[in-house]
Amino acid sequence: MKNHVYQPRSAYPIAFYARLSNDITTIGDNQAIEYNEVITNLGHGYDSRHGHFIAPIDGIYIFAVTAMGEPNEALHLNIVKNGAIVGYARAALSTEYESGTAVITLSLVAGDMVWVRYGSSIGSASRKVHGGGFNTFSGALLATL
Repeated sequence: MKNHVYQPRSAYPIAFYARLSNDITTIGDNQAIEYNEVITNLGHGYDSRHGHFIAPIDGIYIFAVTAMGEPNEALHLNIVKNGAIVGYARAALSTEYESGTAVITLSLVAGDMVWVRYGSSIGSASRKVHGGGFNTFSGALLATL
């Protein structure tokens, strides 16, 4: 049995935090959300033009997504790694503003991409994503591989 040795973080930090600042964004099925207000982008892994995080180095990363929809409409978001759904963030149907948060850890190699996209408009799901900083996407390197 191989002994696992903790690998320290990289010599430079990798972390980002971005949020959607627009009032309301209407989005299509499977469309990436372009979180346009970048607060933190250490290591320059987050690309706000496309809404993608691109891993600059191999490692274990943690990501958090908060979804907020409009009143009377549910919101379904997918967390995607290289085209495959790896997590979900949902805002429940309610007469008020509702939000949901997902936190996931992923093993990534340099060049892997992670993003958030609109899931679908099945049932009562909305195509409206509430802005004002309430929809967020963040991530950080936990350890190198």
